[in-house]
Amino acid sequence: MVVRAAHTKSMDESTRLEKNRRIAQSQKETRERRKNKDILVRTVKIQRNKLSRAQLEALERLFLEGKWFYNTALAHGQFDEKFRRSLDNTVEVKLPTGEIERRQLTVLGGQMQQGILTRMGDNLKGLKVIKHHGRKIGGLKFISEMTSIPLKQFRRTHKIRGSKVKISNVPGWMRAKGLNQFNMEHDDFANAILIKRDHNFFVAFTVYREKTEHSSLATKKFVPDTTIGLDMGISTHITFSDGSTVNARVEESDRLKRLSRKLSRQQKGSKAFAETKRHIREEHEKGVNRRNDAANKVASWILRHEHVFMQDENISSWRQRSSVARGSRAIQYGILGRVKAKLI
Repeated sequence: MVVRAAHTKSMDESTRLEKNRRIAQSQKETRERRKNKDILVRTVKIQRNKLSRAQLEALERLFLEGKWFYNTALAHGQFDEKFRRSLDNTVEVKLPTGEIERRQLTVLGGQMQQGILTRMGDNLKGLKVIKHHGRKIGGLKFISEMTSIPLKQFRRTHKIRGSKVKISNVPGWMRAKGLNQFNMEHDDFANAILIKRDHNFFVAFTVYREKTEHSSLATKKFVPDTTIGLDMGISTHITFSDGSTVNARVEESDRLKRLSRKLSRQQKGSKAFAETKRHIREEHEKGVNRRNDAANKVASWILRHEHVFMQDENISSWRQRSSVARGSRAIQYGILGRVKAKLI
C-alpha cells in the first residue's frame, strides 16, 4: 500500500484568526438551521462482495490503524490536537517481544484521528461525572480491536452518490444497501460512524430532517376510528383488547450453546479463542435481528389503529430479583421493550 504523504499548512496569526472566525460563524449558522429539525440515525451496509481488493485492504487497514492510534494516545495520556500533530502521522506499536516500533499511518486521516481523540475525551468526561456522583469507576483501557471509526464531516470524510458511498482515503466508491432511506435534496447530513461487525462494514449516518418529513413508524397511515388496547406481561407477552395474544421469544440457538461450551475449553487469547468469539458474536447478532424483526412487525400492526391505549410498564425492573413480576429470561429473549420503544 502506498504511504499517504503528510501535508501541513503554515499560516500567520492573522490568517489563522480569520479562519477560526469563519469556522465559528459557519457552526453558528448550522446550529440555527438545524434547531427545529428532527435528528435521525440511519445505518447502511457496504456490500462486501462488491468491494475491490484494494478497497477491502484499505478498510481493514483503517480499523487496524485506528487501534494503533487509540493505544498510542492512551499510552501518552494526551488527547489534544497538539499531541496529534506531534505524532506526524506515525504511531507507536508494542511488539510481542516488548519492543516499541514506530509505524506510519497510511489510511487514517487527520479528521478521523481528531474524532478518535474527541471520543476518548468525551469518555473521560463521562467517567468524571460518574465519579462526581459517588459511583466507583474504572478507566480507559488498551484495546485489541477497534470496531468503529468516527467520520466528522459530510463531503470531507464521507460522501454519498446514488447507491454508493465514499470514505476518505479508501479508493473508489463502494456500493451500499439502504441509501434509499435518505432524501438527498432535503436531508441535512452531519457526522457518521464507520462500523465493523465481524467481516461486514456499515456506515451509520446522522441526518437532520424537517419534522413534516419524519418517516418513523408513528407517522404511517392508520385506519380512522379504530381503537386498540394492550397489556404486557411475562407468561403472555402482549394481550390485546380483542382477546388476541402475541408471544415472541427468540431463545439462544443450539449453535450458540455449543460455541459457548467450546469457548470455555479453549485457551484465552489464542487464535482459536478469538475465532470462536467471532462466531458467538455472529450468533448473538442473528438473534437480535430476529427480535428486531418481530418487534417491527408487531408495532407496525398496532399503529394501524388510530387510538392505542397501554399501561406505562417499567419493563426493565421486571428483570430484578426484587420485582413482583420476575421474568429475566422472558424479558431478555422477548420483544416487550422494543415494542414499547416504538409505540412511545
